[in-house]
Amino acid sequence: MAPIISSSSGSSSSSSSSSAVVLSSAVAIVLSSVSGDDEGRGRRGRPPPRRWAVDDEIKIVDTIASLRTENMGHPPAAAVLLRALQAARPPLLRRGLDASALSQKVYNLKKKFIAAAATNGRKRLRNKRNKVLYKHGKKAWPEELRRAKATAAAKTRRTSCGGRRVGF
Repeated sequence: MAPIISSSSGSSSSSSSSSAVVLSSAVAIVLSSVSGDDEGRGRRGRPPPRRWAVDDEIKIVDTIASLRTENMGHPPAAAVLLRALQAARPPLLRRGLDASALSQKVYNLKKKFIAAAATNGRKRLRNKRNKVLYKHGKKAWPEELRRAKATAAAKTRRTSCGGRRVGF
């Protein structure tokens, strides 16, 4: 039997198309398959991770600092922070933000700030993004800065010979 070559793009959906070459009655090779659902997906079928813009992170930290001064030093609740960020001009670049996602972002920013503050200035911050966030975070979380510096100072005690002991 002679090889049969055919090409088809028959599909009921307009977002999916494929073409195939049939070499014999038993073997078919798919040349291309494009689906609207697969566009922008990674190797494993997951969408690529969304990164926060630095401007959005700075705006969140600065808004926490300003709401904290208005609230007699207490950190704002996630819903209050979300309303303040939605009313801010210019608005955040991130769309579709809810209180739980914002709360998680604040938690991650605070955790990163505490880790940077725990080094007590001995360890260099690697990139500009972290340097800027640390600078702005000093105003948003001053008690965490004091606590981290006190903890770092307590961990490092000088001995009588001038050496350092860590721990204890």
